[in-house]
Amino acid sequence: SRHAQPSATPPPPSESSAPRVGRTPRRARAMAGDGGELLKLKSSQGEIFEVEPEVASMSTLIKNMVDDSGTDEEIPLPNVKTAILSKVIDYCKYHKDNPPEEI
Repeated sequence: SRHAQPSATPPPPSESSAPRVGRTPRRARAMAGDGGELLKLKSSQGEIFEVEPEVASMSTLIKNMVDDSGTDEEIPLPNVKTAILSKVIDYCKYHKDNPPEEI
């Protein structure tokens, strides 16, 4: 009877984990906005940041690069170091929903 209980126990967790896995991509797609694709921004030091298009497009430089070459590949930013790119992305994420005031 001990063998019957452990073999009966594993199917319910796999059944309950399958719906969880199925829900996560839908949430990610809904959060990403434009079709669920994330832009890959590559710093001068080789670090790659995955960012929602609407966040990245707050930067005029990145928006122009996306318009020119699309979003299929990494977008190289050879003049932007990792630490600076990280701060720019944080700024854009924050101000996407909280537009900055005019100076």
